[in-house]
Amino acid sequence: MVRDPDNDEWFFTKSGQTCTFAPNPANPCPDFGGTQPNITSVKNVCGWDPPYNAGCNAATKEETVSLPPATVSGSAACGVPGGAGWCRGGASVNLSASEPLAGEVIELIEGNPAGVLCDPADGPSVSCSWSGSDGDFTLQFWAVSSYGDTSDLGSSNWRVDSGPPSVSLSLSGGTLGGGGWYRAGTVSVSASGADALSGVTSSEVAIDGGSWTGTGQVNSDGVHSASGRVQDVAGNEATGTASVRYDSTPPTLSADLSGTLGREGWYLSAVSASAAASDSLSGVAERQVNVNGTGWQGGPILLTQDGSLSLSFRAADVAGNEAISGAQTIRIDAHPPESVFVVPPNGSETWVAGTVELLGQSLDFGSGLRSVEISYDGGQTWAPLTLDRSEWGDNWDTKSVPNGTYVVLARASDVAGHLESTARVTLHVDNLPPFVDIPDSWLVGERAPLVVKEQGVGLAGVQILIQDGEQALFTWPYDPELIPSTISWDGVMPDGSVAAPGDYGVYATAWDLAGNRGQDVGVIRVPGADAPAPVEESPISTLFGGAGRLDRAPQTGLASGESPPIARSLWLWPAVAWFGLLGGVAISKLSDPRPAALTRLRRELDQVRQWQAE
Repeated sequence: MVRDPDNDEWFFTKSGQTCTFAPNPANPCPDFGGTQPNITSVKNVCGWDPPYNAGCNAATKEETVSLPPATVSGSAACGVPGGAGWCRGGASVNLSASEPLAGEVIELIEGNPAGVLCDPADGPSVSCSWSGSDGDFTLQFWAVSSYGDTSDLGSSNWRVDSGPPSVSLSLSGGTLGGGGWYRAGTVSVSASGADALSGVTSSEVAIDGGSWTGTGQVNSDGVHSASGRVQDVAGNEATGTASVRYDSTPPTLSADLSGTLGREGWYLSAVSASAAASDSLSGVAERQVNVNGTGWQGGPILLTQDGSLSLSFRAADVAGNEAISGAQTIRIDAHPPESVFVVPPNGSETWVAGTVELLGQSLDFGSGLRSVEISYDGGQTWAPLTLDRSEWGDNWDTKSVPNGTYVVLARASDVAGHLESTARVTLHVDNLPPFVDIPDSWLVGERAPLVVKEQGVGLAGVQILIQDGEQALFTWPYDPELIPSTISWDGVMPDGSVAAPGDYGVYATAWDLAGNRGQDVGVIRVPGADAPAPVEESPISTLFGGAGRLDRAPQTGLASGESPPIARSLWLWPAVAWFGLLGGVAISKLSDPRPAALTRLRRELDQVRQWQAE
């Protein structure tokens, strides 16, 4: 608050007359002769000095108080300055406002034409920025105060053009042929464009990467690249391209005979005959064939008649140039052999592992079979097969190749040299089990990492099993797409009770589409003084390195309180189980004199027998 003493007004009464003392009094006191008194005169008239108001009946004073308004300011900023005062990108107006009155705050900053420009946190002094769209206008802005009024009006020029102009190229002159190809004359190329804001300042053309000029010219054979460049006043640039195709040369011509050429110049299949015309410029527009002088007709023509035929060929390009070849003779013997796979069925897809037996048959009703070949790499390499009349076969050791998908082909040739289309089967080879890894042990409530990697050609599923000795507590099966990255158990048993102290076995099992199985075993420890003996890997996991093949997916049951099924371990051979039992008894007598170890091994043997019976 700033006081304004020049606008103060004094009112006083003397001799029954009320006078005013102000810069422009409405009724000056006559004692002053109608002139403007000063403060000293007032004091003299009214006896301002003690005793106060001695010479006046009354004296009062009104003061005029002026409250300063809120203030606002703004400055334009540009990240990418352009020409003629234009901004090409990164434009903003940085705004700041202040409220000088104690207890009052700036609430927001408004503007025209944008409405609310910014709404920073309320405060006596605020700052913010506004970024608008392209345009050319004067931005007006003001601050809104909690006092109920606004600041004086501020303004900033807004000239933003961040968009490139449009660009187009036009062609004129020359002799235009079919398909947009020019055949003769000189083709002129020009560029034009438009820009709604700053306007276009220049348009140029370059031919085949040459220098930029006002117009370009093309008058030679070839596909020419014409580039157009348009720039606006702000400095934004747009480019466009167009192809100028020029062809004055006729195509070349030869016979196009599509068939299987055997020995001694014979075709051993039906022959598709057409004119093989090539044109590196406009391309071939028309191809025709004349068979035995019967007249021109469009190709290709399928020739199925055995014997000798006389063929002539004709072609024209898009520009209308024509070429005709002389007659030539061909001979046809259409008796191709046929081959199919019998085992596996022809055209089938099969999952395989180990050694695979492949059986097939080839037939030829003409010159007879000459040879049969087989390819295990989709036709890149071939190996001969032994023919037994029309039958053949091979045993393929899939362990000699990496896991993956293999396209197996077979083909036969006849005595005349005909090589048929190949028979085909698709074999998915998978000889490696999935890789599974979990920690050896972790505490209840902790999250242990789970790593599952399929090393073959397709993961079928994953199962997590938690056991208390021989009793399955929880089983969680997962689809390949939903495998978790960690395993965790809170120690709550299926019946809702808290797990007793001890070690609880965790079996992480993964199997692939070919039946290969990978497994890793760990324990979850529940701390306590009377913990049971640690859980060990099942004998099959120990004997075979924790992985093996499954003839079927793990069987499952249902655990109390859980919706997923509970998986069991694999079947065990009785002899292996007896061996594990005797070894376990010997070890338990040395390390665990309590009968728990023997009881656990007996239960395992009973479970083995039950799984074997199933």
